[in-house]
Amino acid sequence: MGVRIIVDASRATRRLAETPQAAQRAVSRWLPRAGQLGVDIIQDEMRVFANPTGETRASTRASIEGNRVVIGPHKTTAKFANYPTRAHVIEAKNGKALTIPMAGGVIGTRGKLHDGRPKPATRFKFGGKTVYRGVILRQKVRHPGTKGHFFMEKAAARIPAPAAALLAEEIAREVNHQ
Repeated sequence: MGVRIIVDASRATRRLAETPQAAQRAVSRWLPRAGQLGVDIIQDEMRVFANPTGETRASTRASIEGNRVVIGPHKTTAKFANYPTRAHVIEAKNGKALTIPMAGGVIGTRGKLHDGRPKPATRFKFGGKTVYRGVILRQKVRHPGTKGHFFMEKAAARIPAPAAALLAEEIAREVNHQ
């Protein structure tokens, strides 16, 4: 007979069955940990695409709803990075213009980005007039579309194993505590 590993869950099962509150305590401690794990994994997967401001990555949150945790970016633009988009026309609304930064042509700052870098200002006031620097103004543009990065699907494939390990830790903690 070869080497075998036996994992006996009978003690844990018996203890948790005897005290359903213990199981609920374990799950209650596990949910926030699993949520933060999910946030970390999603943000890691988001690093593969160009996200100059980091706002989409920074908007990723976990919220606990009953006995489940819902994780994802809160920026509505995340879907355009996750899924492919077709080529389309973007038009300015209400007689305004689209502001498109030119390579290396951004001058001035207006606050800080989430990572501490200065936020570029493409429009600023000078002598009572609005001045545009390093930008192209257009009424409409033809967007070529995007390929989609599927970061949510990749993250979803990475989350179950470490989340299960976290739950096992919490159950062991509860069983050993009694």
